[in-house]
Amino acid sequence: MQNPLANTPSPTDITEDRSSRFASLKRWIERHPYLSALLFLVYWLALLLILGRFFLFILMITHLSLHLSLLQANLLGEVLLVLIVVLPIFLLGWWSRVGLTRGINGQGVVICLIPLLLLVGLPLLGIVEVTSQASESILVSAIALSLLTGFAEEGMFRGLILRALLPAGIWPAVLISALCFTAVHLTNLINGISFGYVAGQLLLAFGSGVLFAAIRLRTNSLWPGLLLHAGHDVGGLILLGVDPAIIRAPLTSAAIIVNGVFSLLFLLNAWVLLRASQVQRLKVIYGLAPAPVPSNPYHLDNPHPPYPSYPPSTPYQEYTSSPIYGNQQPPQVPPDDEWR
Repeated sequence: MQNPLANTPSPTDITEDRSSRFASLKRWIERHPYLSALLFLVYWLALLLILGRFFLFILMITHLSLHLSLLQANLLGEVLLVLIVVLPIFLLGWWSRVGLTRGINGQGVVICLIPLLLLVGLPLLGIVEVTSQASESILVSAIALSLLTGFAEEGMFRGLILRALLPAGIWPAVLISALCFTAVHLTNLINGISFGYVAGQLLLAFGSGVLFAAIRLRTNSLWPGLLLHAGHDVGGLILLGVDPAIIRAPLTSAAIIVNGVFSLLFLLNAWVLLRASQVQRLKVIYGLAPAPVPSNPYHLDNPHPPYPSYPPSTPYQEYTSSPIYGNQQPPQVPPDDEWR
């Protein structure tokens, strides 16, 4: 009896078929890094603006009928953004390339210590009093929303866009992806958010965007930046949940100074992580430069050093004229009884 499942494709066959189907697209992305990054950005903005209008309509209905808070209502929109990011990663099979299949080792943890202080520790210390006033509903909504936002934005800008830009070089990929991340925050002006609030976002977005990209490249994983991004956003979301009127606050000199100082600290940390010696190493890791060949062929790191070997059948006369020994006598091997 014939097995009815014999001709059913396995999950591996489906993955390989999809991978081969998009092989030409992957090669095109490798050859056109700038244009590829631009197309990913246009894809993000188009769906964000088109579907955002629909989401605002749904938001208005649910806010009136279900009496949802601002944070709870925005959870629906962030789920939509996550799906927008996951779709191209799934089609291209880039789970590993964007760093979603890798964790971090002990060195990666050390790399994240200073960013953890700058991105999460200090901002949370500044709103301890506000956090204590937040309700449990606001805290849960802020944490959930920050995780979804971290996944969506890191997946797009430090995942797809940074990966597409890598053939152009380490620092061009880092800076251009950070500029793209900064530019998309201008869309908040369309949603009625004040210029003062958006200006503060722009200052922090560029500095944090460069730092997130540096962490992504140094750890070879998207998860550290994703969690740090969520931890960085959660404080502001709690503040927004307690006082929604803050999004209409005017720009002040104090806000410019504070955000500017934080942005400079982020940039300084990124510069240390991506110093010249590390950039050379990252070029090899990400296939942008060939691995260096050891100058000493007999180095211990060389698994197959070119030691001379002679077949046992070679006559004695050939040794005396070999290119290794020239006209000298070959090394004498003692008789077996002398080894005892």
